[in-house]
Amino acid sequence: MIAVHKDRPGIVTFDPWPALAFTAADGMHTVAQFIEHLSSQYEGGPPDGLQEQILGLIQQLVDEKVVRLSETPISLPHYLAVPRSEQDLEKSVEMMKQDGFLEKP
Repeated sequence: MIAVHKDRPGIVTFDPWPALAFTAADGMHTVAQFIEHLSSQYEGGPPDGLQEQILGLIQQLVDEKVVRLSETPISLPHYLAVPRSEQDLEKSVEMMKQDGFLEKP
């Protein structure tokens, strides 16, 4: 998984755990729901410290401006909500320009 970073050239590559957190950042689910979901994947209960590890990982993604947290649910724009292979490229580019992700000519 890769993402383009708005503020610096190049791409962001993800290890598996950050990739999981990034893809789960859909604007509709809470951090608590994400922790609950991951915790439920372990037979016999989650390992000690899992919640703290996840919170630290999310904080790192926030600090690096890869994700943002919101107090209320938000709908992601087309260019973030739809896989790139399924996007209308012209629509995505125009929306990214309007949102300041791309410079307008």
